[in-house]
Amino acid sequence: MPTFAIDERGVRSFHRRGLSTIPRLVGALLERNGVRAEQVTFVGHQGSRRLMGSWAEQIRPGRYLHTVRRYADLGISVDPDDTGDAS
Repeated sequence: MPTFAIDERGVRSFHRRGLSTIPRLVGALLERNGVRAEQVTFVGHQGSRRLMGSWAEQIRPGRYLHTVRRYADLGISVDPDDTGDAS
């Protein structure tokens, strides 16, 4: 099974870009579609509360749901190989 690792350089890069890139992209997407952030619900599924909190703070959605406490980190759930159906 493949694994994922991030070195110190990757961590620094992520902190520089990862905390701000997604909110900028979401903002542009909302604007392009005439939707205000207050009209959306942000559903955080990553294990990093710092990351999810930062994104939610920048996006400022109408509602913020953090699923980790109840369902754990759901990031792996989007892996198509995890479904048993690789087609």
